[in-house]
Amino acid sequence: MKRGPLTGIAGWFQTLFTNWEQFWFQPCSCEHLAVMRWLVGGMLIYTHFVWGLQLEEFFGSTGWMSQAALSSLTENSTAVSLWSYVADDQLRMVHTICLVILVAYMIGLATPVTSVLAFAITISNSNRALIANYGLDQILALQTLYLAIGGCGGAYSIDQVLRRLWRNESAFHAPRKTSRARLGTRLIQVHYAVIYFAAGCSKMLGEAWWNGEAMWMAIANAEYQSIDMTWLANYPWILEFATHLTILFEISFLFLVWNQWFRPLYLLLGIGMHLGIALCMGMPTFGIAMIYGYLAFVRPQKIRQIERFFVRLINPSSARYEFTGGSDVYKAATHRLLLLELEQTGKHVAMTIDFNGLRRLGFDVQKATSVAEFEAKLMDGAYASSLVSLELLPRHEAAQVLTMIERLSVHRVACVMLVKVSQIDLLDKLTLSPTVRVLVIPYQQNDLHEQISWSMHHAEQPLNHLLDSDPGGFMMPVPKE
Repeated sequence: MKRGPLTGIAGWFQTLFTNWEQFWFQPCSCEHLAVMRWLVGGMLIYTHFVWGLQLEEFFGSTGWMSQAALSSLTENSTAVSLWSYVADDQLRMVHTICLVILVAYMIGLATPVTSVLAFAITISNSNRALIANYGLDQILALQTLYLAIGGCGGAYSIDQVLRRLWRNESAFHAPRKTSRARLGTRLIQVHYAVIYFAAGCSKMLGEAWWNGEAMWMAIANAEYQSIDMTWLANYPWILEFATHLTILFEISFLFLVWNQWFRPLYLLLGIGMHLGIALCMGMPTFGIAMIYGYLAFVRPQKIRQIERFFVRLINPSSARYEFTGGSDVYKAATHRLLLLELEQTGKHVAMTIDFNGLRRLGFDVQKATSVAEFEAKLMDGAYASSLVSLELLPRHEAAQVLTMIERLSVHRVACVMLVKVSQIDLLDKLTLSPTVRVLVIPYQQNDLHEQISWSMHHAEQPLNHLLDSDPGGFMMPVPKE
């Protein structure tokens, strides 16, 4: 049948809707938002402490802006502040309670509640002290709002630790991916892009941004000087270049920051611009707070990679996995193995393995039908090491198995793990454990018998011997599907 024009239009709209939905709601983990929570929370604590240095003047009914004056200014406004309902003799007590809430927010304690309260506190401070409401307060307000939407307590938080203790999960499981984390991330990204675009458009209304004098006017203004940069008057081309580059950066950020090739360049330009504002224009907190938002443009995987780098830098012996592949490097399988066999949709791992063939080769391979039996036999020392295949395991059971392997590794129980290449991401759940020593054999084919028998046939030493002799392990390329 021929496809009519309406069919093509419907397909175009369906693709557009799918891309739109993925852009805003495709699940992702929240490590970048969690790091941002720590930084923004620390800045909130600092600013709230500064408000408290002159609490009565900022928030008192007869302070620099009296409650009567505030009411007249906000008569037709929807702006509200909790300080408008606090008596003068209770200001210090409420301020202390808010400070405790902000500390709990920063460390990730009860974040579903404290993240909302942190936003309310930030808005209340800004709306009450209108005469001291600057860009820093506005940026912190939008950051706390979107972090609350994104569920920023899912990683690097007390909530995460308590949740894992309650569920008896590994302390090194990767945070769960959620749609709200993606939504919070996108809101920060889009808001930043709009801020820059609006700032660029407003700058273009001024003649100084066209003739290249705007940057000089900024650094020559003694009111905003923190570092004397007037020596740049001897190099006018630098000032003119910086002026035009700023306009180009702000106008094009909205369109080019989404490209994977342009994004690093734009983030570096933005960091340089805001560091210049922080160091040279007397606005260090605003410049630093703006840089915090750039974490929304960093993928969670990059945050985990940075985390692993520092963990390994502090503890060089914490190599987690030894990947092996190829025809000459299967050195770690042992002749006495316990196979974990779990049933899924009527299939068993053992159905793909010829135990009799393995026994004829001289290998003692037994099986356990539950995680509890598997762990008990290994803890009793009946087997030199274990063999686990994740191919037929549901993801939640695979995570349970990985948690169990982590406990076993504390007791130096070795493990060989057969992992299908498409499931390598499951190993991230144990990436930060300093105790796990697992030989991972990535494979592509479904015939586990061939993979196991071949690797055992070429084994040169038991895995536990390898672990004792080479605690750092080795890394080999992982085959691609």
